[in-house]
Amino acid sequence: MGRNPLRGEAHDFSRGYITYYSRINEWERFDLERDPNELRNVVDDGQYADVFSRLKDELRDLRAKYDDDTGEHAPE
Repeated sequence: MGRNPLRGEAHDFSRGYITYYSRINEWERFDLERDPNELRNVVDDGQYADVFSRLKDELRDLRAKYDDDTGEHAPE
């Protein structure tokens, strides 16, 4: 997409992943089971709120575990 973002990702391999683009302060979340072509960003869909929250926590934990301080940290 040409964004060249600083980004972080966390995966739920059964359903999808989240990506945070720090340069534009934007999240992406796709349900790969229902949308394998990643056409519909479901980050604001309440149906995915629990998964999104869990994956954000996982991303924050992974960054801490690996001492990753690149880019800005994703908002809570």
